[in-house]
Amino acid sequence: MKTLCETFPTDAHFWNHLGRHLNFIVKAPYVEAERCFLRAIELDSKNEIHHHGLGMVYRFEVRRRLEQPLDRSQSLLERLAALESIFGQAEQSFRTARKLEPGSDYALVTHVQMIIESIERIFNLVNVHDYKELLNRTDYIGDWCRSKLQRAEVLLDEIKRIQAEVENSKFALEFESKLTGLYGNFEAMVRGLTELLNRHDINERSVRRLIAHCHIRHHACPVST
Repeated sequence: MKTLCETFPTDAHFWNHLGRHLNFIVKAPYVEAERCFLRAIELDSKNEIHHHGLGMVYRFEVRRRLEQPLDRSQSLLERLAALESIFGQAEQSFRTARKLEPGSDYALVTHVQMIIESIERIFNLVNVHDYKELLNRTDYIGDWCRSKLQRAEVLLDEIKRIQAEVENSKFALEFESKLTGLYGNFEAMVRGLTELLNRHDINERSVRRLIAHCHIRHHACPVST
């Protein structure tokens, strides 16, 4: 694949395939795959698959960093702050892909997947018993998770809008289940989020939207008999 890129250096698709190979198969340092997709975008900036591929490079790097156990050299707060930039690059790449191909939910699906898996990995790194404790934290970690969870809800609504004419895909159903699981006990989650509104250092808009989503999901769940 590298030889093809050297032989046909102006073919964007060869650079895309090399980037995918480095990212998915070789699992090379992300900057190597990033370089390939940036070259593909330079040659063919209006093709959404190049932007989506670049987003996947950043997503995999976020995953890799969050999968590493914490040690004395770095706290979770420091790690999360350090990866915020690359997380943002992934989101921007997915947004660009979505803008170029508005009728497809492909970039939306991978965006939501990245958010959910990131929150799940953060949960595994913190000393809490359930997601309620994580989402009700008053520090940067809690605020980060709340803002990303609220974004996932918006993206999921967009996925369902695109799929309005057909049966929801397995991804939409999976996301519904996972997001409901993240909220956990309805009363406890709403109580905790409501208490956060009394603080002046909290993103009130994000918290209020999560409270609204809690109520929506609670009333959407079938009542057991």
